[in-house]
Amino acid sequence: MFNCVTKKSLLPSNFCKRWTLDEETKLIVELDKGVDIKTIAHNHNRTLGGIYSRRNKIIIKYELVEIKRSIEELKNITKKLIELNTKPKKRRKLPQLPTEKTLSEQDINNILIRVCEQYDNIL
Repeated sequence: MFNCVTKKSLLPSNFCKRWTLDEETKLIVELDKGVDIKTIAHNHNRTLGGIYSRRNKIIIKYELVEIKRSIEELKNITKKLIELNTKPKKRRKLPQLPTEKTLSEQDINNILIRVCEQYDNIL
């Protein structure tokens, strides 16, 4: 396992740190807006791998809890997400988000649904 202290000065400041609910919400919003993964990683002080990993975790958690997919379906989704991480993706125009600074829980749920539907279309 990677030691968080190793070469720490070369790594983003949030490397190996837990994700907060607020940070995860911001990630979902950025994914919904179609923000480039490198930009998202920079905004969150995370590695690209950290962003891909959290995105995949959010999608799988949503698919398991909300959509109630089987474990076999989740394995297939996971394989496709891994493939997605290695392929450049065309940017698509997504619906506009609410302009308020603070999003309601319903807004966040709606955004999460759109993000997951976006990846369902790819998968």
